[in-house]
Amino acid sequence: MAYIWYVEPLDKFTNEYLSQALEGEDAIRRIDSNGTNRDVWRTQHRLITRLKKDRKTLGLHYAIYNARSDRATIRLWQFDIPSKRGRNHRLRVKSA
Repeated sequence: MAYIWYVEPLDKFTNEYLSQALEGEDAIRRIDSNGTNRDVWRTQHRLITRLKKDRKTLGLHYAIYNARSDRATIRLWQFDIPSKRGRNHRLRVKSA
């Protein structure tokens, strides 16, 4: 089953960037899994891939959500949240 993707801009610059990238579309209000209203842009996954690439270079701030249908509540996409440990963190295994 394919997901429907949504992006919530967390600052004015990111909102303007999404407005230009999704020309002709309007932001919509959806309820997330916690019951909070979110102003999000509905998008294709290929834009999310582009956002991830441009996040650092353009200084974009956003949250990504997905849903299984138009009527389902949206849920935060956990795989986009950077790890606090960092990429080079290694788990240490204690020897017996």
